[in-house]
Amino acid sequence: MTETKTRNISIDILKIISMIMVIVLHTKTHGLNSVNFESTQAMHWIVWAFHVFSLVAVNCFVLISGYFSSTSTTPISSKKLFKLWLQVEICSVGIYLIMCAVPDSSIEFGFGQLLFQALPIMSNQYWFFTCYFVLMVIAPFLNRFINTLEQKDFKKCILIILALFVLIPSLNIYGDSFDTSNGYSTVWFIVLYLVAAYIRRYPLPKKPYGILYVVVSIASILAYALLDTLSNYLPLFSQARDVLLNYNCITIFTASICLFLFFLNHPIKTEKAAGKLVTQISAVSFTVYLIHEHNSFRTYLWKNIVKLTETTGNIPNYLLRLLITVVVIFISGIVLGKILSIIINAGEKLLYKIRNDKKLI
Repeated sequence: MTETKTRNISIDILKIISMIMVIVLHTKTHGLNSVNFESTQAMHWIVWAFHVFSLVAVNCFVLISGYFSSTSTTPISSKKLFKLWLQVEICSVGIYLIMCAVPDSSIEFGFGQLLFQALPIMSNQYWFFTCYFVLMVIAPFLNRFINTLEQKDFKKCILIILALFVLIPSLNIYGDSFDTSNGYSTVWFIVLYLVAAYIRRYPLPKKPYGILYVVVSIASILAYALLDTLSNYLPLFSQARDVLLNYNCITIFTASICLFLFFLNHPIKTEKAAGKLVTQISAVSFTVYLIHEHNSFRTYLWKNIVKLTETTGNIPNYLLRLLITVVVIFISGIVLGKILSIIINAGEKLLYKIRNDKKLI
């Protein structure tokens, strides 16, 4: 008898879904950012429904990293960090130079801007990469701290940071008291990392997390609708409404945990060949973000290519354009990501060969 080799791809699928959600988020924030829908329009709530259901994407990415990285106390290899940085560097500089050559892009070449693109971390060209890079650098020290805690103390720690960085910001309409930048910061990434580490060490009881994710997301939409209506009578409610869209809002955080736990608790096993394909797509999915969110390409993409604003008067046309947009951006990013991965790996092998040849001389 031969044993069929299988691979658990549940978390890889979550990474892929999360990247698709990131594209969906950008269809609202960039593709339709100039459109002011009336709250009485069906299109308004369709767009917001897609947006709210997708707001968990970034949190899920960080939770995945925290879950799998929190067991290591050794620093992340400099080679791995360098390859990650090189991937971002090539995309940042390469896309800028390409856009400079596009006639109607309005992007002009300048050495100052080239330097800006060449320093993606210092320039915060990609906010997610900047926060994630810092998180990976300090992760081993976070792990050493985690390993010193008993479950009782670790639980207290988690409850305290959730009170400070989730509960209070969700209720505080006067500003970001603890400087989490509404979830767009390394501080928030550290919070998610610690939560994921706790889940790794002390698994939470199994519940219908998939259903809970849907319920919490719908509750967020309904709460947004209620506060949006009340803001017509008292402007203060508009600030409370906007809090619901923050990554560290209690509803978005809860929905993120539920979706993460759903995939964590439901292993998806498939044959090795199919599993390998999924993991390869997952491994290069970050390039999808690097390409379509580049600051020199972003405006051109949504205004000159996608043109979602042309569909706002017709729901079927919008849904069709949305589907095509997500599929094309995702597949294009995966293909380019795979090509980029091959080039970087080939360059690494070449450098390794040259170094070894020099040692033999």
